[in-house]
Amino acid sequence: MRRPLVGLSILALLIGCEAAPTQPPPLEAPPIGLEMMRAVPELRVQRFNTLLDFESDIDSVFVVAPGGGARLVAAPAHTGQRVLQLTQSSPMIELKLSSLLMGRAFPGNWALVGVYVRSDAPSEVRVELLDGERPLTSSTVRPVPATWTAAMLDLSHVAASPSTRPTSDYRLRLSWRGVEPLLVDDVMLVDNTQHLLDGAGGGMSVRKRGMKIVCEHPGRFAVSLDMLEGNPEGWTVEEVSPLRARFAGGGKTRSLVIYDNGLSYWDGKPRSLFGMLRLEDGWQRQHDAPARLVVGQTPGRVLRTTPGDADNDGYNELTGAYQLEAQGARLELTIEPREQVISPVLEIVGLAPGKLVVTVEGRLVDSHARLPDGRALVVIPLKLQRPASVLVRAQ
Repeated sequence: MRRPLVGLSILALLIGCEAAPTQPPPLEAPPIGLEMMRAVPELRVQRFNTLLDFESDIDSVFVVAPGGGARLVAAPAHTGQRVLQLTQSSPMIELKLSSLLMGRAFPGNWALVGVYVRSDAPSEVRVELLDGERPLTSSTVRPVPATWTAAMLDLSHVAASPSTRPTSDYRLRLSWRGVEPLLVDDVMLVDNTQHLLDGAGGGMSVRKRGMKIVCEHPGRFAVSLDMLEGNPEGWTVEEVSPLRARFAGGGKTRSLVIYDNGLSYWDGKPRSLFGMLRLEDGWQRQHDAPARLVVGQTPGRVLRTTPGDADNDGYNELTGAYQLEAQGARLELTIEPREQVISPVLEIVGLAPGKLVVTVEGRLVDSHARLPDGRALVVIPLKLQRPASVLVRAQ
């Protein structure tokens, strides 16, 4: 007579995790993959693999709980109907990743590995990825009470192995402090890679992967920022275009603007990311004493009250761009430098839809772009030492 569940329960007890006898989930329960996409909507556009969902007694085989205070129970789950419940007698458990991966390459193309955790009271959960006793990466999360919270690790800097070698012993270790119990569900691999700007033609690119945002221009600069999702002082992306990327920060620095030429503004303070730009000594001076803009015969005006314009002169110190409003398909203006102005940036609202054509003193300039909200962004790649006429047209 076959008695598989008894055998599994004995094995689970030997490794310290007890499978509590419960009824299996109903046959009509939706697949865990569909439930995951409902619980975490961003997974609808990301590749993911649920390694353990704790719906089956056999899942306890992959859990090592030295204190014996871990068991599978029926409870309000992140997905499905069962979770792994931890008590204070098991302040640390390990999940046997190598056994779950079954010879597959790791980390391969995966960007994140982790679990979902929940506690009804304030708690702290530390997640570590180990190969044997060698730590590879770690993170600490403080779950929002009574809310399922992702406890994920960034695999970006974990050295890839061509396969899960017999000598590899990948384990996910969870250590926690707080009022018991702690609930654990859905051990996952996720590829959240997102190319926000592809850098076509060798230009600037912006991508998200793991817990990082990377903004780079080959041969010029590369900036890596922590995501807000993984760091309370991290960053979110506000705007991307081939000429400029803007980021909002949760820490001491709240605003970062990076231009394709390597000039950046950190809370309105200019900084060069590209060595060649350091040859120019006028960046700070023109930032402190910007040029004067005069709108010509076409309808339009200089905008002097945009957020980030410190002294209402039409130059926005936060973004390093002159602010203008058009009222039709054309805008004529004159840039009058105080001393000189290097690669001035024009940001124009109200310009009619259409392809942009920009001339400076009758010379075509092709460094321009439409931002997602329709604004026109123009970078004039010249050093102006005398007044220069500019015409921006939409056609």
